[in-house]
Amino acid sequence: MIFSTNESNLLNVLNYETFTSAGELASQLFVSNKTIYRLVKKINDIVQVDYQKPLILSEAGKGYILNPEFININIQQSVDYKEENQLNDLLLSLMYKHPNKKKSRSF
Repeated sequence: MIFSTNESNLLNVLNYETFTSAGELASQLFVSNKTIYRLVKKINDIVQVDYQKPLILSEAGKGYILNPEFININIQQSVDYKEENQLNDLLLSLMYKHPNKKKSRSF
């Protein structure tokens, strides 16, 4: 899974130290607040599959912040790497599958 441009941009704007409101994020990314809510949910859904915790934390009245537990993990790289491995595995399995040859019996 690879993040979309908007998802990557959102991750680049957020940081681990200070909260950023949905309104601020929306104005920086030129999207609506509702789009920010959807992007946050989608990113968290993607990341939780592998890490069982959200990448983006939210707090009412404060906004959004990146989860400090991910500070030393390059999420984009690990997601890309996993996707690349899955594609390689698929290609290898397709390359090495030989059609079953049926022996014909001659009488």
